Amino acid sequence: MAKLIKGNVHLENLHFKEIPEILKDVSIYGSCFLSHNRFKLLNNCPIFVEYDFEIYKNNITSLVGSPTYVGGNFDCFHNKLPKLDKCTQKIGGEFDCSRNKLSSLVGGPIEVGTNYGCSYNILISLQGAPTIIHGNFLCSNNLLPTLLNGPIRVFGVFRCRNNKIASLIGAPKYVKTEFDASNNSELESLEGIPEKVDGDFYCYNTKVKFTEEQIRAKCDVKGNVYV
Repeated sequence: MAKLIKGNVHLENLHFKEIPEILKDVSIYGSCFLSHNRFKLLNNCPIFVEYDFEIYKNNITSLVGSPTYVGGNFDCFHNKLPKLDKCTQKIGGEFDCSRNKLSSLVGGPIEVGTNYGCSYNILISLQGAPTIIHGNFLCSNNLLPTLLNGPIRVFGVFRCRNNKIASLIGAPKYVKTEFDASNNSELESLEGIPEKVDGDFYCYNTKVKFTEEQIRAKCDVKGNVYV
């Protein structure tokens, strides 16, 4: 008989080294909060989580064993993940894998309902990112030499500050809320600039100081331009 729990599971801040075996292959019709423990692995993980699945601020080194479905947010930031292999593939809310040890996004979710956060890693590639982001895509403070293989359309903020990009090749074609490529000390070309940004455009503290006129000549910016 299938095992299920109706309601939220709260097991945060308990210094557990393992997920309790009672949760193995359980379907949780609620949220599952497992943050601020000492997990390294996701053994005994629930198989289904209707709403949020929070495992941030542990010592997790692998997402093997992740739920097959998360209907809300999947937050795994502040761990020790070197890769996203075996991650849940379809997430109804946001996915936040910031502040880990990731060099790529391969193996991560192919569909995210809202925001995708991967800042403060050691990313050298956006390969593995979903092609469409329904919220914000935040990839600042990495080692990205290019924006290739990233999302094509972002219906929120696209922020790629503090990377190693020399051009905007690979940037989304469309950004709804805000495009921010500031504080990229090697950025010297607008090649690849988005075709349209419905909000504001930020591009200051770069190797070459661009002008508002240069940016508006290449990109249909509906908001303000900050250079």
